[in-house]
Amino acid sequence: MTDEPTQESTGRSGPGRTILLALVGAVVLALVASLTLGGGDPPGDPGGQETGAVAVFGEGLPAFAGTDGDAAVGHLAPDFDATTFNGDTVQVRPGDGTGYVIAFFAH
Repeated sequence: MTDEPTQESTGRSGPGRTILLALVGAVVLALVASLTLGGGDPPGDPGGQETGAVAVFGEGLPAFAGTDGDAAVGHLAPDFDATTFNGDTVQVRPGDGTGYVIAFFAH
């Protein structure tokens, strides 16, 4: 009898086993990532509104004609009503003494 280890007593070892374990780990990681990060809500809302009705009341501001001065300075902005994406009506009445900041965003 000899004291040298045999392939059967040590199991698989070496770079082949390391590569196999790395590949199995990568596949498991990819599956976990695809199951947890993928999917979600579909883009957009096919039944939702993309635009809403807007009604403007009062006189519009004078057109900006150049850099010599702005004829609209000192005039009140017109009132308007708008419809939100969920159907609610928003009324903006600049002459009621309340300050407003109106911003338009796109993405």
